[in-house]
Amino acid sequence: MTASWLGFGPVTRPPSYPALRWPNKMSAASVTLSHVSTEDQILSAELHGEALLTARRPELQPLTDHLREVAQGRDDIRVECAGTIAGSWFSSIARRGEDLIAAGLLMLAGPVDLDELDRWMRIGWERRRGADVPYGPTG
Repeated sequence: MTASWLGFGPVTRPPSYPALRWPNKMSAASVTLSHVSTEDQILSAELHGEALLTARRPELQPLTDHLREVAQGRDDIRVECAGTIAGSWFSSIARRGEDLIAAGLLMLAGPVDLDELDRWMRIGWERRRGADVPYGPTG
């Protein structure tokens, strides 16, 4: 499958990415989406896979390198920024894709402590929504 991506030209699946296979205990027939046509399911699966492959494109490397330099080795602050941006995005009514892309680039720029990321996502959510709308389940 080939697609255009931000003017970088065609996106093709590198030979190093093997074809995806269903796990032994699951078959494609066990996944049903009755509200979606088979053609839509196929397109959705192709788009999902291509988006994940595109996120690994080498053209992103200069962007993540730049963010790594800006962070000056402070992975804690880089993860804080990624978490607050993502948390704010998830709680916002007016969602712009650039915010989520920025959070993803920050995550790709180095190691990510998932517990810290979760903590900062909660803080980003609460800052955007206010203390009266807590993040996640309560009670």
